[in-house]
Amino acid sequence: MIMQEQLRKKVVKFGNGSIVYTPKNWIGREVIVTLPKLSMKEELFKFLDPYLLHIQGIYLYGSYARNEQEQDSDIDVLIIADKKFKIKMKGYDINVLTNDYLKKPVDPFCFLMLKEAKAILNGNLLDKIRPVTVSKKSIRWILDNTKSVLNINRDFIDLEDENFENGAVIYSLMLRLRGLYMMDCVLKNKSYSNENFNRFVKTNGLKDDFYRIYRRVRDNKNVKIRVMKNDVEKLYELVKDETEKKSREIH
Repeated sequence: MIMQEQLRKKVVKFGNGSIVYTPKNWIGREVIVTLPKLSMKEELFKFLDPYLLHIQGIYLYGSYARNEQEQDSDIDVLIIADKKFKIKMKGYDINVLTNDYLKKPVDPFCFLMLKEAKAILNGNLLDKIRPVTVSKKSIRWILDNTKSVLNINRDFIDLEDENFENGAVIYSLMLRLRGLYMMDCVLKNKSYSNENFNRFVKTNGLKDDFYRIYRRVRDNKNVKIRVMKNDVEKLYELVKDETEKKSREIH
């Protein structure tokens, strides 16, 4: 049986580098030096240190907030600040909004973001902001944009053979369908989850493969497409029907 000894030591400066001092009786032995991984909160605060003077609140949303994360999922973070700034951090998708922006009616996606958010810093601010209203103007814009994109997708679908190979069209249609489902959650005051969206997709007779294709195209990964044109036609018709239904509900 191999016995292991562990020590926690602080790394100190040594010349142009650094060094870790170990006990004298370890001389001649091979050691493994590892740097403990920071927690998500520690990692965020370290990275956001230059912006902390402007930050009023930090919140987790998306798959991690819903406990639906997968191994390759980015961590979605909402920052509320006194001014807008752009920030990129590997493994994180950071969205910065100002307090003033949230005093006005917001788009449905922002509404859901706030609804599912979990506080990392300043939960009291989140409680004050949460009674936001949804902008009907933004909903109408989303619906009008979806109609325009459907016309473009229609042209691309018509160009395809029976063995459908255009992943960009499937991604575009699934993106719009997911957006329409989120809009429905907002209008009916329901919580969104990927699990419920997948159930909605299956209930409407669509192929399971569509969501996989959507995720891989979104993440810029190679994807093998094995779907028939008539299946994509069903997806197209569902997006079209849902768009028309939402338009009637809003107008």
